[in-house]
Amino acid sequence: MTSNSETPMILLQSVLAVLRSGTLSDKAARVEAERIASDGVLTLRNDPPKSRGGIEPVDSAFRELEEELATLVRHEVLTFDLVPPPEGGRALPVSVANAARDVVRQLVLISLEDHDVSRVRIKWDCDGTNLLVEFRDDGAGGRERSDDIFRHVSERIERTSGRWDVNSTAGWGSLLNIVFPLDEPRTTVEELDGLTDAQREVLSLVIQGKTNAEIASHLHLSTNTIKYHVGNLMKKFKVTRRTELAVQSLTRSRAQTR
Repeated sequence: MTSNSETPMILLQSVLAVLRSGTLSDKAARVEAERIASDGVLTLRNDPPKSRGGIEPVDSAFRELEEELATLVRHEVLTFDLVPPPEGGRALPVSVANAARDVVRQLVLISLEDHDVSRVRIKWDCDGTNLLVEFRDDGAGGRERSDDIFRHVSERIERTSGRWDVNSTAGWGSLLNIVFPLDEPRTTVEELDGLTDAQREVLSLVIQGKTNAEIASHLHLSTNTIKYHVGNLMKKFKVTRRTELAVQSLTRSRAQTR
């Protein structure tokens, strides 16, 4: 495993997959979980993590996903049909590559817990502007976008200003189409009425997916001050989650610029 900013999450997901495995005894699962954790600690200790910035060739980003999935489902009976992106496609921002791999891993974990799923098909493509991810399973179907199992997936996609939909028919499995923009949203919050300059700065950084601590560091303010601003922004936009705040502000800003 190559160390990157997503490595701790990959390790946690791999350990959880092993502990939930239906093919290993409790003792064997514990031993394997300890081995994965030990190997992961060595990876984190010996290999410097990749920067969150920069770009990553789309084909190598997909190959890294393949390695991660091999670790994630080592002891599970799940067949993968992997369709890589065309070679030479537009390189991905590292943040987008990490988000796409994380979403796919989460969907694989959902599939592992659904005993009706035995095969998944994962396809990556790039249209020059977006990374296009297709995830199809052969499960029982009947899924809906509002299902709680997709909550973390939806939040992760929204943090990149991406979008997704699910087409799921009972007896025919589910198909998710996910779009990750490769460029930062061009829309700013300058056009939004009723915001102070400080709120505009904080909101712009929330839209970029930054945490309160990162925003505080960037603006040279305390974390408590950022929490105060974010709380007021949520009240103003009548939302309860950061992802909803980002989506609502972008939607309203775009509407005002038309």
